[in-house]
Amino acid sequence: LFALGFVDIMPMAQLISVAFGTDIFPFMLLMFTVMKLVESNGAGEYLANRILTINFLNGRPWLFSFAILAGTYIVSVMAGGPFVAAIIFWTICYSVFNKTGYKPYEKYPTLMIIGVMFSACLGLVAFPFKGNSIILVKTFTQLTGTDIDFVKYTCITIPLAILLIAAYILICRFLFRTDVSSLRSANELIAREDIVLTKTQKIALIILVSVVIIMMLPSLLPATFFLTKWLNMLGLSGRFAVITIAISIIHVDGKPVLDFRQMAANGIMWDAMFLSAFIMPISSLLTADATGIKPFLVKILSPILLGHASFTFVALVLILGSVLTNLANNGVICIILMSVVVSLSEQLGINPTALCVLLMLTVQMALVTPAASPFAAILFGNTSWVKAKDIYRYGTIMILLCTLIVIILGYFWSFVIF
Repeated sequence: LFALGFVDIMPMAQLISVAFGTDIFPFMLLMFTVMKLVESNGAGEYLANRILTINFLNGRPWLFSFAILAGTYIVSVMAGGPFVAAIIFWTICYSVFNKTGYKPYEKYPTLMIIGVMFSACLGLVAFPFKGNSIILVKTFTQLTGTDIDFVKYTCITIPLAILLIAAYILICRFLFRTDVSSLRSANELIAREDIVLTKTQKIALIILVSVVIIMMLPSLLPATFFLTKWLNMLGLSGRFAVITIAISIIHVDGKPVLDFRQMAANGIMWDAMFLSAFIMPISSLLTADATGIKPFLVKILSPILLGHASFTFVALVLILGSVLTNLANNGVICIILMSVVVSLSEQLGINPTALCVLLMLTVQMALVTPAASPFAAILFGNTSWVKAKDIYRYGTIMILLCTLIVIILGYFWSFVIF
């Protein structure tokens, strides 16, 4: 950030204002604090165990496997993000593996460990106000001057994510031909008597639901409604501030629901905070006329992307995003490609919003190399259960097939929605 101040484009005062002066920085600070409360109360683990003890999963190993990955996705979306979700469900998987006789590095454990992280990463962009999507959606707004409709956004990301998780299970079953004969009664391995919803967990679940509702309301209510105007006036950080203040004031058993000082001290991820602060001015500079980066990229990629039908253009953009995101930072790759998409889509008559939302989902599938994402690094570091060569082998095939699904089904569905 300091070095950018020496570039003769943006003065240091303006740079600091762009980096720390938007509503994203306080929003992330409050979001990390509240999510830490949810994580510390064990609400995410409760949700996971409830999914894993549904009766109809008994004797259905592939349905059970889907429940594990779907549960990972839900917890990633609703409580704590990929790190928390992966840790919770990996722990559950280890217990299942040990009790059913599976050994480390066997095919089923390997594929499930990869699948858990894959599902957790998809949760990063489920809502446009959580995880990586916060920065990407704001960047899109900077590029186009228009906001993405939250409801339409989730109507694309969530159904496609569930479809991709189901596709992963089918790939494991029919392409990788995984043996699941030892898993006929896996759901009975989770002790039912341990699944007790405590008072604090109930409160945490209520907070989660409240967060989702408050963030979605402006897209659901009429634009002229007074509540819609008020929520839009507050913005993202203002809405989250209302939630934070409310649960700090409310007391249960003589104690505040949210001890802000404690949760903030333990929950705020400062590396993510400063990464977002860095990306905001960088995304502006990438598209600024003075830098010349945008025209350069358009010039380089235009011969590759132009001259094709709209479907081919979409396919090339998403394939390029899928490949590059497994070699470099997915956020930066998405921002660069979004700037190209916004510049070229008008010439092809393509809705840039629909394609950019698909791109935001595609770049989350970054697990094939350790450098693809922080979550990929954690996956490769799980050497007790998986080998790097198996991640390369299974991950590459999985990413290619899932990208194909996003291209074919996502193309038609997203342009229907938008």
